[in-house]
Amino acid sequence: MQMLSERDLELIHALQIAPRVSWAAASEILDAHPAVLAQRWDNLRSMGAVWIAAQPTGHPRQQVISFTQVSCAPEHRDSIIRSLMEVSEVYSVDMLSQNHRLGIMLTGKSMSNVVNGTFNEITQLPGVTALHSNFSVQMHFTARDWHLSALGRSQIAALRELDGQQTHTDPGIAIREEHRPILSLLQQNGRCTAADVARVTGLSPTSARRQLSRVLHSDIITLRCDMAQALSGFPITAQWYARLPASQHAEAARALSTLPNMRMVCTTTGQANLLITMWLASVNDILDAQRSIETAATGIELLESALLISPSKRMGWLLRPDSTTTGRQVAPPLPLR
Repeated sequence: MQMLSERDLELIHALQIAPRVSWAAASEILDAHPAVLAQRWDNLRSMGAVWIAAQPTGHPRQQVISFTQVSCAPEHRDSIIRSLMEVSEVYSVDMLSQNHRLGIMLTGKSMSNVVNGTFNEITQLPGVTALHSNFSVQMHFTARDWHLSALGRSQIAALRELDGQQTHTDPGIAIREEHRPILSLLQQNGRCTAADVARVTGLSPTSARRQLSRVLHSDIITLRCDMAQALSGFPITAQWYARLPASQHAEAARALSTLPNMRMVCTTTGQANLLITMWLASVNDILDAQRSIETAATGIELLESALLISPSKRMGWLLRPDSTTTGRQVAPPLPLR
């Protein structure tokens, strides 16, 4: 696999902070010509190293999220993975390091859709023996908030200011069926332009620009810059199911979110009511990570841990064995509200 240069990492870090920053604005911050940045980004995208896409904001009114462990017969594991990758409601698929289980994140419009629809579909796959699920109650910290450490403080501050100008939202903006083609474009490419919208929808350039801006400033989507984990310098994913009194979750989440390479902190249903995920440089870092969690969240009880290995799908994007994306997405349409 081709490794990334420092310039590549700087560009990715910049787009993690401000996914739709213009190349002209980025050039002043990154000290590179706009055309060079655009070409570098195209190269990174073509190799599947990075991708920017719109995703639901995760508000409970939009979707139900379930973190589910799928127990399966070893001889059926690979075929089950292939089947799960083609289920649009299954956003992420990983192998777990124990007990012949797969770890998946799936979504639905309602609890009934998940339980009576997707769960039934999965349990009917040959070789699936059981499902164990925890439902998301509140997302405190997500992978969208995880960034590389390639830029200096002044560069980060400048990009955050630009992103704030571009991404302020208005919950009063109504998104209707006529905006669905724009949502579909953003779901495939979070940096799509008004020209792209005009080409797909037939709108005039002025109308396309106005309607794209309307969707981007609504509160139904967020943009996320993802990268191939193997190229990040942190190839190991560790996950903990923990328990903590509900009254302490907000404070604990704030403390946990400051830990290096935190990817997710989520309050869930179940005896284990807090799910924590981190990216690590090596397996040897797991014990230190666990100590840091216990120090940050006083009184936390870590009930179960696992490594997530061989990711096959992330946020709807199908992955190659080296964690780069194939460029193909299998995900449900973005909700209008």
